[in-house]
Amino acid sequence: MNKLSAKRILIVEDDSDTVRTLTAIMENSGLSVDVAFSGKEAKNLIKRSPPNLILLDLNLPDVDGLSLIEEVKKEISETVIIVITGHASLDNAIKALRSGASDFFIKPIDIKSLKKAVDRCLEEQEKALENKRLYQEVAEQNIELDKMMKKIKGLNEELSGAYIETIKSLAEALEAKDSYTKSHSDIVADYAKKIAEKMGLPFYEIKKITQSALLHDLGKMAIPDSILNKPGALNEKEWEEIRKHPEKSEEILKSLTFITFLPIIRHHHERFDGTGYPDKLSADMIPLGARILAVADSFEAMTRDRSYRKALSKERAIEELKRCSGSQFDPKVVMAFLEVLRDEVENNRSGYTSRV
Repeated sequence: MNKLSAKRILIVEDDSDTVRTLTAIMENSGLSVDVAFSGKEAKNLIKRSPPNLILLDLNLPDVDGLSLIEEVKKEISETVIIVITGHASLDNAIKALRSGASDFFIKPIDIKSLKKAVDRCLEEQEKALENKRLYQEVAEQNIELDKMMKKIKGLNEELSGAYIETIKSLAEALEAKDSYTKSHSDIVADYAKKIAEKMGLPFYEIKKITQSALLHDLGKMAIPDSILNKPGALNEKEWEEIRKHPEKSEEILKSLTFITFLPIIRHHHERFDGTGYPDKLSADMIPLGARILAVADSFEAMTRDRSYRKALSKERAIEELKRCSGSQFDPKVVMAFLEVLRDEVENNRSGYTSRV
């Protein structure tokens, strides 16, 4: 079906006098007019060039006017139909409007009212067509956007694969230098993930915290082996070197622009009371991910044998978390982690008797 012709009126009427009157009125209003004296002729004209508006006499010599309304509206719903008839009845008016007519006039026609009706119908039609055009534009844009998003998704999957491989390579490099770090980072990442989940954080935050836990000690690669693997207690100078590892981790990773969790790594040794390092941040000034990592990291470190001390029992490490809650650790994070540990006991994964 062709598009509607701009401001065209089709008069479907078998009375010549009425046709002359309606034609003069419409042309004086600046509208282009076609005339059909029968239903068949009207159908041919509509098929060839759909009009904006049809002035339709219900009583045609060859077709029923009501059926013509239904046929036209089915084919070109945008075309407006105004019924004009000399044999008016309430039943016909209702049927015409239900079939799709926009208005109903009885002969003799009130010219002023008819002109107003035509102007109103054409204005409403123009708005409807503009809305339809805009809708089609949006639909086409959405199709293009969908195509673009699929391309972006594919690129993201490629980048994600490369990103994961980079993370693995960095973690493996640290493991090769410090055997202690191997399982430590994995366990810390698991604890941190569970704490974040228990605190109801969104998926993307949980992912950032988990990934930061895997690389939080990466800066230890820059620390001399003589310090890192020293069998006895560290002196103050050696501890100063160890305390530099959060900043060194950040420095190593900051060239990787796709990494978004550098603040978590930099601040995972800050203390809730502001006496930690490297920046002496306190309370909510410390990123939540760093506060979570601090609890997970400390608990795992306390329960692991080190070259300079024996591991604490989980019960004793829990007491330390409680003792340091509010000073070293965020109390809300400690509370969430204790719930994680309770869950482990209930699920028979831990194997220790909880005193939480």
